[in-house]
Amino acid sequence: MLAVIGGVGFYVFNANKDVKKSTEISQTTPIREESQNSDENYIEFKEIGVKIEKSENLMDISYKTMEYNGIIVVEISSAAVTEMHKACYHKLNDSLAVAGVFRYEGTYKASEQKLDSEEIFLKQFNNFYLLGIEDTTNGYCLENKPQKIEVDSLAAKIQMEINEAFKYAEEIKN
Repeated sequence: MLAVIGGVGFYVFNANKDVKKSTEISQTTPIREESQNSDENYIEFKEIGVKIEKSENLMDISYKTMEYNGIIVVEISSAAVTEMHKACYHKLNDSLAVAGVFRYEGTYKASEQKLDSEEIFLKQFNNFYLLGIEDTTNGYCLENKPQKIEVDSLAAKIQMEINEAFKYAEEIKN
């Protein structure tokens, strides 16, 4: 009986020793920070299969998608730009697009593709590519010149940042 109790005690002592050892290892082993590549640092555009890195100016963006002749179009809005625009143009009831991104299937061929004057190539992925709009700032705050300059300036800044972010977009793997 004493041998059985001693055997159980020895087993429990060694089992706790292994748990303590593994706990210490996991606490001291450097682990790659998840926040570096975490989804909370990205804005996902599931409809076009990509995500872009968040930045300070892109924290308030929202988007809506539509399909036009087989092309998926993403209209991106900024709450800050929309609010500024509503302050000087009271007829606006919806969010105001500051950028547009188009998903085309296939491979982009610069020699065959005639871009509209406002379109820019953003990025090629394995099976699709993205084009963006270079200027959507026409028409903001038409009734008020000083506010128009302020709104257009913010919209252009956000638009450039959106286009730049899409140049480094990552494909969402399903």
